[in-house]
Amino acid sequence: YKKLKAQGVEQALMNSICTVTSMTLKKAVYPYQLIKDNPAMYTSRPRFDDPIDKHVAVIRPEEFNKIIARYPYNTTPYIPLMIAYHTGMRIGEILALTWDDIDLVEKKISVKKQLGHTKGTFVFTPTKTRTSVRTIDIGATICKVLSQHRKRQKENMLRYAGYYNVY
Repeated sequence: YKKLKAQGVEQALMNSICTVTSMTLKKAVYPYQLIKDNPAMYTSRPRFDDPIDKHVAVIRPEEFNKIIARYPYNTTPYIPLMIAYHTGMRIGEILALTWDDIDLVEKKISVKKQLGHTKGTFVFTPTKTRTSVRTIDIGATICKVLSQHRKRQKENMLRYAGYYNVY
């Protein structure tokens, strides 16, 4: 396996090779009884560094301004984009936010859950890891945006009364 990795075999191909080798040797032990012991039991798959996980593309302010120009204040993506840019939260965490997670006085957002998809419906699920549960300090910009959004929501609740739904 080390030799194949050194020759530049990709991770997906290496996983396939390891699986086929292990399964073949397992069948050679039982049911075919061609060998007494499976030598693949004593090997481990080589570890690969995933360059996608290690590379983080940071969006520069001028790039973000272009995105916001495309999705301005009254569009659906505006609030999630602003929260993502200003906090670094995952999209599932942003979509799970409720007003009880946001403290505009203390300027904090509490991340306690994420939005998941199960059996054709959206549900709140635990965060990706235990350490993903956290409190994030937010600045004046995002506080102002959220405050305006909250005010607009309250106005719409009054205007549309029983027809207004909060999801």
